Amino acid sequence: MHTLQNYAERHENTFFWFDVFCVNQNASSDLPQDWWSTTFLRNIRTIGKVVLVLSPWSNPVPLTRCWCLWEIKCAIEASSDNVDFEVLLSSEEKANFTSDLKQPEKDQQAIQSLFDIQSEKAEAFVPRDKDMIFKAIEEGIGFSRLNQLVKEHLRRWFVATMEEIMINISGEDEGTEEAYHIYSNVSSILQTFGLYDRAVEVLNNGLDAIKSTRQLLEADSKPVPPTVVRKTAMLQTCLGSVYFSKGSLDEAMNWYCLALNLLGQTPVEEFLNAVSLTKEEANNDIENSRGGTTVIEDMVELDNCVPVANVVISIGEVHRVRKELKEAISCYKVGMKLYKRKGYAKDSDTVAVPLGNMAIALSDLGQYDQALECYLQQLQTYTTLYGERSPSLCIAMNNIADTYQHLGDFETSLQYYNKCLEAYSTNYGDQHHTVGSVLYNIGIVYESKGEYQKATEYCNQALPIYLATYGDMHASVARVYNTMGNSFCYMNLFEDAMRCYNHTVCIFKDSFGDSYPSLALTYNNMGYTLSKMMQYEASLEHYEHALRIKLSAYGDEHPSVANTYNSMASLYRRLGRFDDALEVLMKGLLIRRKVFGESHSSVGSSFLEIGNVYWVQSCYDEARSNYEKALAIVIPALGDTHPTVASLYNNLGGVLRCMNHYLAAVDFLRKSVDIRFLRLGEEHPLTIGTMETLGNVFFVQGKYHDAEEWGSRALKNSLLTNGVSHPSTLQLHAFIAKVHLKKGNVDLAMKSLESAWLDKGHLITANNDDYQRVCGPVAGDVDSDYVESELLVVAAEYHLFQAKNGKGNLNNARGFAERALSIASSDESRIASSIILARVFCAQQEYTTAIQRSDAAVALVAAIQQPSFPQLDMAIALATGGDACLGLGDLSGAEENYYTKALAILQAMFVSDNGESHIHPEAIPLYEGLKAIAASKGKLQSVSDCDDSIKRIEDYFFS
Repeated sequence: MHTLQNYAERHENTFFWFDVFCVNQNASSDLPQDWWSTTFLRNIRTIGKVVLVLSPWSNPVPLTRCWCLWEIKCAIEASSDNVDFEVLLSSEEKANFTSDLKQPEKDQQAIQSLFDIQSEKAEAFVPRDKDMIFKAIEEGIGFSRLNQLVKEHLRRWFVATMEEIMINISGEDEGTEEAYHIYSNVSSILQTFGLYDRAVEVLNNGLDAIKSTRQLLEADSKPVPPTVVRKTAMLQTCLGSVYFSKGSLDEAMNWYCLALNLLGQTPVEEFLNAVSLTKEEANNDIENSRGGTTVIEDMVELDNCVPVANVVISIGEVHRVRKELKEAISCYKVGMKLYKRKGYAKDSDTVAVPLGNMAIALSDLGQYDQALECYLQQLQTYTTLYGERSPSLCIAMNNIADTYQHLGDFETSLQYYNKCLEAYSTNYGDQHHTVGSVLYNIGIVYESKGEYQKATEYCNQALPIYLATYGDMHASVARVYNTMGNSFCYMNLFEDAMRCYNHTVCIFKDSFGDSYPSLALTYNNMGYTLSKMMQYEASLEHYEHALRIKLSAYGDEHPSVANTYNSMASLYRRLGRFDDALEVLMKGLLIRRKVFGESHSSVGSSFLEIGNVYWVQSCYDEARSNYEKALAIVIPALGDTHPTVASLYNNLGGVLRCMNHYLAAVDFLRKSVDIRFLRLGEEHPLTIGTMETLGNVFFVQGKYHDAEEWGSRALKNSLLTNGVSHPSTLQLHAFIAKVHLKKGNVDLAMKSLESAWLDKGHLITANNDDYQRVCGPVAGDVDSDYVESELLVVAAEYHLFQAKNGKGNLNNARGFAERALSIASSDESRIASSIILARVFCAQQEYTTAIQRSDAAVALVAAIQQPSFPQLDMAIALATGGDACLGLGDLSGAEENYYTKALAILQAMFVSDNGESHIHPEAIPLYEGLKAIAASKGKLQSVSDCDDSIKRIEDYFFS
């Protein structure tokens, strides 16, 4: 009542409408639902003012009561109609609030609890009132939106109240100990809210106040107490922290150096050089005291140990973000030793913080075992101090989960994150910002696993929590949008991805300006998405924008610069600018070697990308060499079951396939698929891709049973992961149909084609005159013509097969083949459609045209270099030309110009199993042709030899 009386004294002609008198709660359940959303709200608009008294300020009772929250909701909604909603504290609570801000390093948990609004857990004295209010909320704005509205209003009130306190202390002795703590705590809270510029103002005011105190003391010839010096240095350290959060690393380092200077560490450069260790020293265990740390301890007065340690650790954070990791680790070691010198135990929470920071740096260096050792030591410290159920353990568990994610052990990572989720939810409730943080991290793990739908689901759970806690323009909200954009991109939902990225850019620009380093990551992601949309010019512009930001923020030797070089290389590779791709990849490789050394996994990733460029150029030896270099680095760094190892095995298998080393290719592909089964699961797109490649390798070897097995497994999982209309699914249907035709299973081939095509009837009736596109739109794919062309080729092959058995129509086969050739968008498609068209002409006894088409296909194969199967394609094209010559009666031309050449190619593709060699089954029609030629010439031994060769092939492949 005293609070309301004070309010009335400040506002003339004030009347109070008490809800307990205005609303008959005993009759409230009889009121219609509409009354609560209209009449009640209208009366609040008529009154024009609503006052909320928070008591106690750190855990206000009104925020836990259904009626109060409903009235707050109505007041906030009515604010657009000039309804004034004011939050008040009693004089006693205001004193408590101010007192809390004056405490040294005030634990902000009480402050944070003020914003942990959970309207869905509010209570009412009468249960039916709760039911009625909950129903109205659920049918209206919903609990999540209500929580967000209340938190936003409380944030504004909180900041305004702190501003008032800041104004009041300006008239007091601004240099007092209590004033210092207010400046420090208020700036820290403002920083939490993302109000960085205001935090800088507060800290500068604090520094000005202390400066005035020092000037007064010096004017009276009084010594400046060491405590004043330390407080000045601490505020300078706080300023550095704000700039660090803003991404202004140079400005942050300037303030940290000023703090060190003030604390007597002069010259600063000498002190900083003293903590710079050699790489070998930096990589030693955390107890190592070499590198001049004893000298450094002697340089620091005992009373200054803690503030100097704080500054040095903060400098370490700048070094870590700059990826100057050996300097960062040195700083963390010095900081921990200074803490211990001051008396902090090795297992104190104060020492545990830089221990965790050092673990992050070790993880960045790729030294995951040492990082885990530090994290586990940190976890043990928190367990000893706070107990096994304390949410404080989640600090370490989050980091452990992140490390396992980097190691590709996603299941262990999820186990730790779920432990954190349970601990935070139990202690703080489901809507606490820490819960949102863990949900977001789980989303990132699922993104890494390729489970993009799950990733977006977890991000969508985190987003409303962040929005309610921080508002819609906070960096945490921006990062969630960025991650959701990545998942949408991988699901080929490009417009949704760009919408999320644009949200991120808007938030970062508004909050931090155009040069904020995290903007570069989003521009990088936008560049990748635009490249998938085939907007290559726009993609390159975004990559270059990202590069400019990174170069400005970090310089030209930072690993994130190398990451953008890698992204640009992928675009250059797609555009055929291979020299440009290799140039930027080499730049990135040099950066990674200089920062991390030769044995870091990112160096292996550079070799992987370089290998990819060589592979696309059909420089198979160079590609293989780079993949092998990458393997030699990545396996020791990450273990032999890491997803990156699987990618290298997959690419090595692909290159060896192109080099006709099929057994070795199968070996690497099997290793790849085993790792991907283990780490990513059978339904992951990468796993599906490797299974499909395995099927293709077996197909080109003529091992149709194995080809069918792996193709069918890939198809089953593609249907689950990608859906029926995804290009991968359609291609796999075509592949399975092709395998069935090779095995003579016509009905099964037809069934596979029916599954792929939207209109079954076109498989029977399609011809040049009435042909319609039957494949339909390929969802989210940028090269649907390639997929359709492949389906058309298989359909033509089906009709050709049926026609040879007297059951099909060659015109249908020709219609499909010509349509396939007309829309072919790649060399591979043009080769396949040219060959099938030549075969159709040959079957229609248009032998001259068939020879022309066959020769054109041979020329096309000879003219291009594709990482596909040009040798087998060449052999089939030559065999078709030979059949056409045979049809014209040109036996010598068939034998010398076509069959013999084709057979030589297939003999070069011999497949060895258990020491035996077997020629490809495509040689059967060649032997049939050669047999006919030999018979016409009376060469009976040659006829017998051909029969023996055919039998050996049939016994091996088809028995």
